[in-house]
Amino acid sequence: MPSAFANYPSVPCALMDMISCISHGGGSNIRHSPCSSWMNRLCWIMSAINSTKYQNRLLKLSTIAWACSAVCTAFILDIHYLQGSYLTRSPLGYGRFHRVMTSGLRLKQPQRVIVPLSADEVANFWGSFRNFRDLALVALMLLDGLRSRETLDLRLEDLQLADAQIRVLGKGNKQRLLPLPADTIQVLQNYLRLERPLTNSPALFVSLKGRQRGKPMTVAGLRSLFRHHRLRSQVLRANPHRFRHTFGADMVRAGISLPALQRLMGHTHIRTTMLYVQLAPQDVWREYARAVQNRTRLFLPQNL
Repeated sequence: MPSAFANYPSVPCALMDMISCISHGGGSNIRHSPCSSWMNRLCWIMSAINSTKYQNRLLKLSTIAWACSAVCTAFILDIHYLQGSYLTRSPLGYGRFHRVMTSGLRLKQPQRVIVPLSADEVANFWGSFRNFRDLALVALMLLDGLRSRETLDLRLEDLQLADAQIRVLGKGNKQRLLPLPADTIQVLQNYLRLERPLTNSPALFVSLKGRQRGKPMTVAGLRSLFRHHRLRSQVLRANPHRFRHTFGADMVRAGISLPALQRLMGHTHIRTTMLYVQLAPQDVWREYARAVQNRTRLFLPQNL
């Protein structure tokens, strides 16, 4: 058993046995314990802690919390152990089964498709705002495809309004220059001129009121902003990530190439960009009808 566990003599013996089994690579043997599931096993440990046998040990709350955490850690280790291995035996069909570790073997899971917002939903959500700061936030996500974290990390020096572009620091500290539409430039100028308080903060988006006035806007603040306007506009599917998907779908409908969209969205691999391209069935039919009109027409044979 690892020496780190020796500092916890008050942990029940059943829990120590479970940890010992996990630490020696035998996590799957725990499945033969009297508990039928990991949730039941956790309840079993807690009942052992509360039993008369352990009441005289005066267990602290930190010890009980550590016991629960250890059970959860054992569960995670057991799952990873089973997912990365399989049972096999001799090719001749004799001998005991033994577990073989694998690399890169995992079950294929269905990908969650995020449907972009419709034009009406975007219009309703856009119309629920009453200040330029919030409109600028949404415009950068919806018209430039920025991630929520990228939007909050923008600084005043990243704005290049004279050149109609903005510098964005994306994942992996990779910078990219994005063009700014005229509507976004106008909203940003109104925010900077009319609403942004005088502050020494270099952040582009700051709080407008309250005790945090003038301080950089936080993730919690952005989440609260979207929650409020979802209820106000009744567009319950609106969130920053869905706006990014909506941007990608709108660009594809407009005829942009995938390499150009990849650069705009800051993706390293184009297959990541493909995950954001989810066209509605009516878009597919519209593209098909346009392609049919442009292809070579086939005429019926004259002998028919």
